[in-house]
Amino acid sequence: MKTFQTVDGQEWQIDLNIETARNLRAQMRGVPTLKEVDFLDYAALLTSLNDVFFAADLLFLTCQKQAEERGIDASAFGGLLKGSVLFDGIAAFTAEYLDFFPNPTIAEKMRAFVEKMKAAQETIMDAIESAAEKTIGGVLDDLATKSGARFSTASPSPEGITKASNA
Repeated sequence: MKTFQTVDGQEWQIDLNIETARNLRAQMRGVPTLKEVDFLDYAALLTSLNDVFFAADLLFLTCQKQAEERGIDASAFGGLLKGSVLFDGIAAFTAEYLDFFPNPTIAEKMRAFVEKMKAAQETIMDAIESAAEKTIGGVLDDLATKSGARFSTASPSPEGITKASNA
């Protein structure tokens, strides 16, 4: 059993067993964002978790009994998910999903798949960071050309900006 907390500090348990998985698989067919993915198709399911709406809906279905006990509907539950909280929920679901499968060969393939997804996400994050640095550098160069000021990317404070000499 894995847990995560929503933005209001409530703790939610993810406990996949045959009965909860059977119910979840059946319920997924009735939710537009989930119905195209079979619970047992681990590659499709784990890849789909990159879609935050898919992930939020799946987390709600997984925690639906707890939510009903707390008087929380799907809309209110979605309002409790964002940023690192949503990431933690996805991570908890993924870990529990990997633990659910009894066949060690399948579980190992899923773990390898998850590791490849993490590596791809890191590559994307590195590309975003690099693009942002290039964009910021280009903007600063353009500003320097237009204004005659020099900008130091090493110092984000006003002290990093100096007026170019006219000499």
